[in-house]
Amino acid sequence: MPEHPLVGMWKLVSLDRTAPDGEVTHAEQPVGYLIYTNEGWFSEAFEYLNPADGSTAHVLYCGTWESPDAATIIHQPHIHPNADLVGASLERGFVVADNGNRFTLTASTGGGRAELVWERVR
Repeated sequence: MPEHPLVGMWKLVSLDRTAPDGEVTHAEQPVGYLIYTNEGWFSEAFEYLNPADGSTAHVLYCGTWESPDAATIIHQPHIHPNADLVGASLERGFVVADNGNRFTLTASTGGGRAELVWERVR
């Protein structure tokens, strides 16, 4: 089986959140990493400044992943700050670009969505 295009280590480039009313917020100073292994494990950790109030937001979770098709990835957290999400199947869309060196991950969030752009770490 060929290696999945997301296997590897990724650095966060940008994070945009779209509210249910369509308003887009660009996260300030996003810093983070995302790792996918061929064995089906992932780890994601990032932080950014919330432009609304200047506070620092943190996202840290890990678990297993699967990709049922060429545009979907499912995260199954084993550790998550929201205990209700441990063991859940969190479906995300993804699009690979720049010859596999960049991808965009899209997740539904509370009626809106988050769009994270990642760049491969070499």
